[in-house]
Amino acid sequence: MEFEISTIREQAAQPTKAALFSSGLTRFRTKAFVAIVPMTVTFTLGLWGIRRQNSMWGDESVTYQLAHRDLTQLWRTAQHVDLVHAFYYAIMHEIYSLVGGGLLTLRLPSVLAMSAAAAGVGLLGLRLAGPRAGLPAGLVFPFVPQIQQYTQEGRSYSMVCALVTWATYALLPLAIRSAGESGQVAWIAWPDPVQFLGFLAMVTVGMRCARRPMNVRGPIQYVLYSSIGFVLLLGAGIDRFHRRQLSSRTSWVAALAVLTALLPPSLYLWMPQSRHDDVIAIGNAVRHAGRPGDGLLYLPGRHRVWTGADPEDTRFLTDLALVQDPTSSNTLAGIELPVALCREDDQRLAAVERSKNELRTGASSPPIWHARRAE
Repeated sequence: MEFEISTIREQAAQPTKAALFSSGLTRFRTKAFVAIVPMTVTFTLGLWGIRRQNSMWGDESVTYQLAHRDLTQLWRTAQHVDLVHAFYYAIMHEIYSLVGGGLLTLRLPSVLAMSAAAAGVGLLGLRLAGPRAGLPAGLVFPFVPQIQQYTQEGRSYSMVCALVTWATYALLPLAIRSAGESGQVAWIAWPDPVQFLGFLAMVTVGMRCARRPMNVRGPIQYVLYSSIGFVLLLGAGIDRFHRRQLSSRTSWVAALAVLTALLPPSLYLWMPQSRHDDVIAIGNAVRHAGRPGDGLLYLPGRHRVWTGADPEDTRFLTDLALVQDPTSSNTLAGIELPVALCREDDQRLAAVERSKNELRTGASSPPIWHARRAE
């Protein structure tokens, strides 16, 4: 009798194992689908028009120039400026060392990083609210205008967004799985009144410090990854809206309306005019307007980075105020003469006269003056 009962139990356990395997396979396929589809859409959109009609804007020019310096020069430059981006510049330096290239190499790492972020967003939505929330969240993510902008930009923000996304996902499994082990700390008692008052005092001081205004002008930091929370809420809302509808037609109409609303800013972001300054166009203007021996004066000097992406644009021109070039001085824009000394330097300025042609770059004031050599 005992043998028969044992055999029956073993036979009953086998379908359960098969069911568990089938359930695990289904969950894996669901995760893969929710991650891969948004990643593929983001990658496709990121490659579409990635060169933006052969344009590059100022901040990307900084990335391009610093990525082409050796690591020693890069580290020395980071001691004065852009230390927060130093690791990103080092990564881009290694990428350019391996594959070379121009605009595609500059922006492709951002496309790949944002594609990874889209996959993480889909998995976060899946874990928090199910596949019908995770998939829409991951699909909406690449259509958010600011996500589209930085997907095709040679800066570090896409990589930061991807790291934040996956760090959040890792923290969420950790939180869920550790919740089942709460018995390990069940022996810890509630804080006594003295401990509670100490905790309350720390919270009060922290809130007071947080509300104190900072003596800083302009934006404090970039928070591109805040879009993650927005699309997760939107995905959950789409899921709830879908559950309340008897027909899926309304859901499809709503989704189409959202995509239609996002289309105009999307098309604009793929145009060169979507960025502040096209440094390639500026460099071309300087090259075509200048003749060997002509002079350039940057107003202010930090705009020298606009013509630094391609040294050939200014190779035969004289930089009137420059004392030490950006690379040797481990700076972004080089070191210039003080204004008073520049005015007194007759030898530097006597050989040129201001041209009737002033190179305007679309800024409110002319940042680059073209000085023609006197005949």
